[in-house]
Amino acid sequence: MSQLIFEGKQRDLADLFERGRAVATTLAQEHGVTADSNVLVTLEFSDTAIEALIAVWLLKARCVMLPPSCSSTLFGSVLETFSPQAICVDSHNERLRELLPGEATLLGDNADKQVAVARTTSHATDAANASDDTAGELPGTPPDDWHAFLNDQPEVIFFTSGSTSQAKGVVLEWEKILKKGEAVVTHYQLVPGQRVMPILPYSHVYGLYPVLGAFSLGIDTIVCRETIAPGEIAQSITRDEANVVICPPLTAQFLFGRHAPSETVQSQLRVVALGGAAMSPEVLEAIRTNLPHTQLYLSYGLAETYSTICCVDVSAEPECFATVGPARFLAEVEARDPATGESVAAGEIGELCIGGQITSGYYGNEHPREQYFTTDGWLRTGDLGTVDERGYVSIRGRLKETINAGGLSIDPSEIEEVLLAHPLVTDCGVCGLIRNNREFPAAAVVIDTAATAGQNNSESADEAELVKQLFAHCREQLSSKLVPGKIALVDAIPRGALGKIERATLKKRIE
Repeated sequence: MSQLIFEGKQRDLADLFERGRAVATTLAQEHGVTADSNVLVTLEFSDTAIEALIAVWLLKARCVMLPPSCSSTLFGSVLETFSPQAICVDSHNERLRELLPGEATLLGDNADKQVAVARTTSHATDAANASDDTAGELPGTPPDDWHAFLNDQPEVIFFTSGSTSQAKGVVLEWEKILKKGEAVVTHYQLVPGQRVMPILPYSHVYGLYPVLGAFSLGIDTIVCRETIAPGEIAQSITRDEANVVICPPLTAQFLFGRHAPSETVQSQLRVVALGGAAMSPEVLEAIRTNLPHTQLYLSYGLAETYSTICCVDVSAEPECFATVGPARFLAEVEARDPATGESVAAGEIGELCIGGQITSGYYGNEHPREQYFTTDGWLRTGDLGTVDERGYVSIRGRLKETINAGGLSIDPSEIEEVLLAHPLVTDCGVCGLIRNNREFPAAAVVIDTAATAGQNNSESADEAELVKQLFAHCREQLSSKLVPGKIALVDAIPRGALGKIERATLKKRIE
């Protein structure tokens, strides 16, 4: 039976389900969660986070997944849209806990209450009228058939920046996430007794599918918090004997690119799979040198495609480091002309479009299907790339506006909304800049000069002081990962005829 390893502690799947049953009882009796409820989950990986997910499955409620690094604005918007019966946040996430609309119940071991669960005030009566018989109705053991168990669940909504700059709720199915996990875990040749370690967000399908696949196939999983120090990750790889590590390139660069791991780690680590961002050839070669016995995969995928759809073993095919390999894992890839939708010739640049197992669409009416899908139902990724004669895919750029900060997809509009809430800001625009081969968000801000007149006993406030105020405002409203790396004061934001920000022009203006 699968084991879950968290912070050195091992828990078997049966124990997780028994404890998940207890959490489900709490959600039902104290928060009124039923099969008709929405449950908002914004957590880092932990054993209690997995128990909370199991509890939602047992109650057959709909799960809405939101990154714990999301802005306060997005968090509030999702609360308003879904009116969740219960809201799960990390107990140490003070920024989001301050936004909870009701009292919170703490879940976890007595010594470490890891998850805070609150209900919206509008559902207080529902919770008060909840049945006390829930515990006797819920199974407390893992399913014999994981596919049947998850196929009986409602859709899950993963919030992601996706293929445009606007945060969207991607509609996925749990059973298809399981299929993806089984396909990828099997491709990496994991067998019972071995361990997979996804160093990825719990709130993203890329982080969850290895866990589901491992549970179904009897493989152990090592999980760690999103905010854990890199040194602790390295300790966990050694202590918990990881065989397959799945992580963003930036994490791999720190763990394996700077210096060679111990001989023990080199011998036990069979696969390192990298995805979510580009990697320079120099860093890739350093990792290959420091892990001479390890298969090193580059991969590509999106939340809309149930994550990974391409991968290539560059330890076996070093000449393919500029590609992400062929389509795999229940997916098909074509490069198409963005204007006509027609396939382009092998090797020519087009928009990458994905068929096969993909999302059914986005939640709500503000994201029309025809904007994001082709007429024959393929997903338009917004990424530019080529597909060669062998089917190997190369990423060449993107049409979309999403900022890829070391594997974290950042929605520019989230940061723009926060900046526009500052009383001195009349307009702003956010784009991605490159520093040390890594993209980061940068903001251009237009200040109300009339409002600043007279500050600091001068005709207008000092620009450096204004920028300092804006940084402080962002740190109060955004997680550290979303705070701009640069804020520049400008006279105007370049916009097109329809008012859309011309981000290419903006980028040149503030670089």
